[in-house]
Order: sequence, then structure tokens, then C-alpha cells
Amino acid sequence: MASGGIVTQPTLALVGEAGPEAVIPLADYQYQQPNYFTGTPAPAYTPPKPGEIESYIRQASIARNIDPDVATKVAYWEGGRDPKNPNQPAFTDPAVRADFPTGSSWWPFQLHYGGQGYEQYGTQAGMGNDFTALTGYQPGDPSAWQASVDYALDQAPQVGWGRWYGSKNAKVGEWQGLPRRKA
Repeated sequence: MASGGIVTQPTLALVGEAGPEAVIPLADYQYQQPNYFTGTPAPAYTPPKPGEIESYIRQASIARNIDPDVATKVAYWEGGRDPKNPNQPAFTDPAVRADFPTGSSWWPFQLHYGGQGYEQYGTQAGMGNDFTALTGYQPGDPSAWQASVDYALDQAPQVGWGRWYGSKNAKVGEWQGLPRRKA
């Protein structure tokens, strides 16, 4: 855990191997939202206020030692703006959808769905499939936007920005602004 991370299930971990670290319970962490597959009711959805989505991305990035300017640039070119509504201000739709031959993507970081179990969207599985398996949120659920940001920012240091096509439009390099990985 030397480079940080979020633990969402019982896990054995080595702590303090690279210097002082904090272990803090996250009782209200978004991954613990109700799971729709178990029948647990969802909380009432409240649309984000103006500026809330961008602010959340910045705060969540800082918490993960990710450069918030880089993360916000990538998110802007992913789901931060809606190409179907070019006059709409950036970061106002929590569940912007994009459709591709391989599948469909939602939320600020455009988590992609397709393949087994999501054939109605396309042929290629993506991070959206894994996000739903972890959280129970369904594709495009606007109440999932915060959890989707957390998930994307937890994945970025592991896989780099190359998984997000918007990083190319943002002119962001594969590992730019991400915490250094330890061998």
C-alpha cells in the first residue's frame, strides 16, 4: 500500500513500509452504496449543483495524490462535456452517455459497457462492467456519478490514462499526474 489505495473488502496489507502512512475507516465511502442486485433500496437521488462534479473530481484526485488539473482535463474530454449538447456548460450532466460500435460509456470518466451481460450496448467489455460488478450501480444511473469518479481515479494509477481516449484530446501522457508506482 506504499502508493496508497482504497480497500473495499477484508485485505491483508503491509503498512508503513515506505514511511508513515494513515489507515482511516471510510464508513461512508461511495463503494458501500446500496447494491441493486441484493434489493437494498437506493438513496434518493439529488442532482449535483453547478460546479459540484468538477469540485468532486479535484478533491477525489487530491485524496489519491493525483494531479487534479490532469484528472479534470481527462474527465472534461471524456464525459465532462456533452457533444450532443454543445451549449451545455461543462460538468453539469452526471451521466453523459457516449455510444460506440464496441459499447456505451457513462459518467464523467466514461466507464465503458459491452460484452457478456451487456450485449445490448456492444461487444467489448470495459471498466463499466467491472464497476457494476463491484458496486451494483447500473449503466447510466445518475446517482452513481461520485462512485464512478472514485472507481476511475482508483484505476488510473494502476492502468494509466491510456484507457481513457479523452486523454489524447486532453494531451495527457499515459502516466502524467499519477502517483509513481513502486516495483
